[in-house]
Amino acid sequence: MPTRATLLTLTLLAAAGVNAHDWQRQGIVEGNLPASWQQLKAQMTYPDSWLSGHYRDFEQWRQQARTLLRQSLLTPASTLPFAPQTLMRENRGAYTAEKLAFNVTDDNRIAALMLTPNSPGPHPAIVLLHDHGLKV
Repeated sequence: MPTRATLLTLTLLAAAGVNAHDWQRQGIVEGNLPASWQQLKAQMTYPDSWLSGHYRDFEQWRQQARTLLRQSLLTPASTLPFAPQTLMRENRGAYTAEKLAFNVTDDNRIAALMLTPNSPGPHPAIVLLHDHGLKV
């Protein structure tokens, strides 16, 4: 004779099989997107985007976007000027290397290396940002 636990388990399994389609959704759909991607997309209206059509004056939008970006970064507005300074300049034949220093915030002055071609352009440009040794 089956025990109560066995009967309860069988009943729950049968009920789960019958009703699974009523409440359960697949977590990932084709294309590796979450099943709720359409609802998420509908919520992403980006009202502060220049492309939203909410702004007619580009400068007004730029100031608003800058304010929102600073708030998102959680950094206070700088009170110090950028104040770039050339620490070293060296002609390396095809290009000139300059070591620069400038303020990025009131608390941080950083060094940078700028390499400028000595021949007339146009030339491609690359910006390399500081990293912490990530290996790809």
